[in-house]
Amino acid sequence: MEQTSRRIAQLTLLSRLGQSLNAATDLSGLYAIIPAVLYEHASAACVILRPTLDEDSNLSPQYMRAETTNQTQLAYFLQQEQLLSEKVLRHGRSQLVTPLDSKGKLPPCLYCIPLRVHGHNLGTLSFIGGSGE
Repeated sequence: MEQTSRRIAQLTLLSRLGQSLNAATDLSGLYAIIPAVLYEHASAACVILRPTLDEDSNLSPQYMRAETTNQTQLAYFLQQEQLLSEKVLRHGRSQLVTPLDSKGKLPPCLYCIPLRVHGHNLGTLSFIGGSGE
């Protein structure tokens, strides 16, 4: 039963992403939608999409959806995620950081994956939250 529920959740996520991809009219709209959809369907406290941008790009350097409005916590999430994102882009491998703090007041982990298509780096996608495993 748990496997069936998990499979339904995965198919729902794929369907929602597909609808969002079709609805987006430009890259900035697409980049804003992806974190919102993934946040809605993942057990994450924060999702950050960080596209690799050209110098003359007018796109945002990151797109984020988070459960907290605490500015100090958001700044910390962005700082830690940016450092990890740069490392992931350099090495081309996903990275997991756990715990995010020694006091246990923040979500348990930060997981960052490279976004690559046909050998081209398109940026990174990061999830903050989860179980730390």
